[in-house]
Amino acid sequence: MKRSMLLFNKILVIFLMRVQGIYFPMRQIGGDEWVYQWRLNFLTNRWEQESLIWCRRLLRPGMVAVDIGAHIGYYTRIFSHLVGDSGRVFSFE
Repeated sequence: MKRSMLLFNKILVIFLMRVQGIYFPMRQIGGDEWVYQWRLNFLTNRWEQESLIWCRRLLRPGMVAVDIGAHIGYYTRIFSHLVGDSGRVFSFE
């Protein structure tokens, strides 16, 4: 990845983190290119697209969703958006 693209990704990630109120730990596993690409995919809901398609097809406002093995809460975030204020999400790690 070119340095200019990496710099753009870093700036975009920082902006999206502030707008969404999401903060990642300072600790990094992998190089900057991988870390910032993963964070960008996380913040823009582009991680595991096939699974997201099914979530969007199945979950509706007012439903209850359960996220078993939630880890950092990627799907928990998506589920809460899809079920809305009238639904509930339970997540367990």
